[in-house]
Amino acid sequence: MYSKHVIAAQEHDRILDAFEDALNAAADQLADLRTPTRDLGKQIAKFSTLMNWLFDGGWIRWGWPEEVGGLGGSSILRCEILERLACAATRFPTTYKYLRSSDPRW
Repeated sequence: MYSKHVIAAQEHDRILDAFEDALNAAADQLADLRTPTRDLGKQIAKFSTLMNWLFDGGWIRWGWPEEVGGLGGSSILRCEILERLACAATRFPTTYKYLRSSDPRW
C-alpha cells in the first residue's frame, strides 16, 4: 500500500504531465503570447487569452482551496505549472504577480 505522500506525488506528476501535453497542444493558440508588444490594448488582449486558457483548463486553479474556486492541491504545484509556462517562453504581464496573490479566478 502506498503512503498518502507517494499518492500525492504521483498525482502531482500526473497533473504536470497533463499540463505539458495541454501546453504543447495549444502551441499555435498561444504562439502570439511569445511576441512582445508596446500597445496596451494588445497586451491586455494577450493577457486575457492567457488567463482564459489557464483558467478554463483548470491549470491556474491548482494550489487554491476549493472554497475560493480552486481545485485544491499544493501551491508548489501552481508554481511548477507557472514555471513550465515561463520556460515555454510565454510572457506574463507585470500585473500577473499581484492578481495571482489575490484570487484564482483572475
